[in-house]
Amino acid sequence: MSHGRTRTGGRLLAEFAVIVIGVLVAFAADRWITRVDEGRLADAYLESLQRDLAQDVAAFETAAGFTRSNVLRVGTLLSVLRDGPTASTDRTEVLLAVEVLSWWTPVHYATGTWTDLTGSGNLRLIDSGLRSLLSRYYDASEATAQFETVKNQGPFARYESQVSKLLSPEQRWMATQVLFPPDEGFIEYFWGGTNPVVEAGIDVSVESALSDDQFTALIDRIQSTPDLEALLADLLIGSMGLFTHYNMRLKEAQSILEDVRSVGAPEVPREEPVDIEAD
Repeated sequence: MSHGRTRTGGRLLAEFAVIVIGVLVAFAADRWITRVDEGRLADAYLESLQRDLAQDVAAFETAAGFTRSNVLRVGTLLSVLRDGPTASTDRTEVLLAVEVLSWWTPVHYATGTWTDLTGSGNLRLIDSGLRSLLSRYYDASEATAQFETVKNQGPFARYESQVSKLLSPEQRWMATQVLFPPDEGFIEYFWGGTNPVVEAGIDVSVESALSDDQFTALIDRIQSTPDLEALLADLLIGSMGLFTHYNMRLKEAQSILEDVRSVGAPEVPREEPVDIEAD
């Protein structure tokens, strides 16, 4: 009898061991599948982060390039203000300086992937060191927005109210045509149906907008604007500050993009900056 009980007990132990092993194997397989799925999801997030960061890099390159051009345009306008135009004065550049010195190109961070990561709890899938870098980077987006807002309330706003109105509607229309080719759709977006040039269907050319009479009248309006030299000096400081800020953020975006790529996700093609300068 005892021998039979021993055999029965042995079978039970063997069956129990098989069950335990089966459960452990199932748990291990489930953990392995989970790790594989999470690894694939992490790779997908890293690829998406690359796209977002490449978009940021292109946006900062565009913003820094346009702001740098405006720094140079301040010099053009100061020269005309102090010494008047010369034979070598580029009339188009004077026109652009008057129109666009109060402009800049605000940068809107591409935060879709970061918002998904932080909102879904999947940020844990990203390497801890990279998580820290990403957190600091995206926290800076608020600082950029605040910086742009402060600039908008300073000399840029004063210039917009005092100087941009020196141009005739035809000259303002010409400036936007020079900067933004019609096929980009920006002219329609910028002016809509409110511009009298658009409503009248006038075909404006560089020659008509910058004829001798039109250009002479514009120079007279520039030189008779009160305190314009002091305003341009303030605008120069503000534009240089914006350029420095955008350039610093550009380097940060480029650096963290390289960090994301170094983790091992497939490289995403680089975004190209928008060229908003005249050819």
